Amino acid sequence: MPLELQARWIAYTWGGAIPATNEADLRSSIDAYRSRRGLSQKTRMNLAALTFARAAGVEPNVDDWPHLRRALLFGPLVPSSFRLQGPDALPDAASRFARDAAAFGAITTNEMTEREQRYLALVEDALVRR
Repeated sequence: MPLELQARWIAYTWGGAIPATNEADLRSSIDAYRSRRGLSQKTRMNLAALTFARAAGVEPNVDDWPHLRRALLFGPLVPSSFRLQGPDALPDAASRFARDAAAFGAITTNEMTEREQRYLALVEDALVRR
């Protein structure tokens, strides 16, 4: 999935659907990469997916999808979740994503577990302190 999101980001940028990254940011990213030479270059796939989704303008805003909140926060990262908003959003993406999340067997309702509620509270507290 990160490869699809990377391809969409490139296509949207080259096609003018989203603004290109400015040169200073590109150079800063290259410098950061070079500074890590010799160190582990592993990237977690969920972080790569979200990075490219944000860059492409297709990361779903949880507040816009209250009936999918739990699945978006704690469910699987699946392609349908990145078709809810932004360029090339699909009209049936919400139902696709709900079906995809349920297929994994973990997200069949929107009611959060106690553990999920604790995690969400930690994130919300951190955001308030920003």
